[in-house]
Amino acid sequence: RRDGFIEVRQQLLRLAKQFSGRIVLIHRSPPFSAPNASAGSLHWEGNFGHLMPAPGGWTRLTVDEEGMLEVTSTIMARTAS
Repeated sequence: RRDGFIEVRQQLLRLAKQFSGRIVLIHRSPPFSAPNASAGSLHWEGNFGHLMPAPGGWTRLTVDEEGMLEVTSTIMARTAS
């Protein structure tokens, strides 16, 4: 599958390996390494995480003092107009 971003993804993964911390990329499509990932889920490849936010809602990332990351997604209910 080719979407035009393979070089960017490869470069980000290569740079992430040189970084001691964790990196989270937030984007609208599932990661190539987890094509069936659900919206609001966080998928890690080493220290590089992919987050696909839930559509039509909010996604909150919380990092505690130990560096643990929690993802909370809220889907907004649509009201009839």
